[in-house]
Amino acid sequence: MLTSTQPVRMLTSTQPVRMLISTQPNADIYSSFQNADIYSSCLNADIYSSCLNADIYSSCLNADIYSSCLNADIYSSCQNADIHSSCQNADIHSSCQNADITSSCQNADIHSSCQNADITSSCQNADIHSSCQNADINSSCQNADITSSCQNADITSSCQNADITSSCQNADITSSCQNADIHSACRMLTSTQPVEC
Repeated sequence: MLTSTQPVRMLTSTQPVRMLISTQPNADIYSSFQNADIYSSCLNADIYSSCLNADIYSSCLNADIYSSCLNADIYSSCQNADIHSSCQNADIHSSCQNADITSSCQNADIHSSCQNADITSSCQNADIHSSCQNADINSSCQNADITSSCQNADITSSCQNADITSSCQNADITSSCQNADIHSACRMLTSTQPVEC
């Protein structure tokens, strides 16, 4: 467990296990990266990531971020939210508060901003637009663009080659992707690996 008080900067690694950047303590970070750029400034956050060829940026407040990515861009600025995504060829955008969004997409554009709604969709080459609050959204698609604006939300998505963008509150973000860019800016992070600043 090492902590850093140095300014956050980008680090790239070609080693199986890479650094974790920390500006403050009180956080557990577990990461095993290969060819990844990690930027993190976290406050009271637990980040677990196992990535290959990934850029991870996280700006989190009281958030748990779990990501195992391949060919995916994941952007998350979260506060008290649960976001789960396993993506392939999908663009997922979510700004959530009090919402459960689950999507497994194939060739589909799903946009949802929900309020007190349960939306379930299994789509192929489809555009789904929904405006909800306090909603549970379930969608099974391929090659999909998913955009959701919610509060206190749980977002779960199974996709490939996906771009996931989420701005959430009170969020737990879990993503299983390949070749992913994960953006998070966090403070108070510690690492079991040597910290580099």
